[in-house]
Amino acid sequence: MPIKDEVEFICKFCGHKKARSPLRACGKCGRFTFEGATRQYRETIEKINKQAAEEKEAARVTLRKQLKPLNVQAHEELKAIRVLEQKTLRR
Repeated sequence: MPIKDEVEFICKFCGHKKARSPLRACGKCGRFTFEGATRQYRETIEKINKQAAEEKEAARVTLRKQLKPLNVQAHEELKAIRVLEQKTLRR
C-alpha cells in the first residue's frame, strides 16, 4: 500500500487544519483560504470571499427593507393599544 503525501492546508481565518484542496471551503468556518497559496489561487479565493460577503450584505439589506413596514405597523398597533389602555384606566 503506497503512502500518500498528504499536505495540510491551514485556514488563515480560524486555524482549522484541513487535508483538502485550497479551493474548497474550510470545514469549520466555511471560508475559502489557504496559507501559502499561489497568486492565482489567492486572487480566486479573494474574489470568492468578496462575492460571498457582498451577497450576504445584499440579503441583509433586502430583509431589513421587507421587515421595516411590519415594524412600523407593529409600532402603530402598540401605540393604539396603549391609548386604549389609558382611556380604560381613566374611567
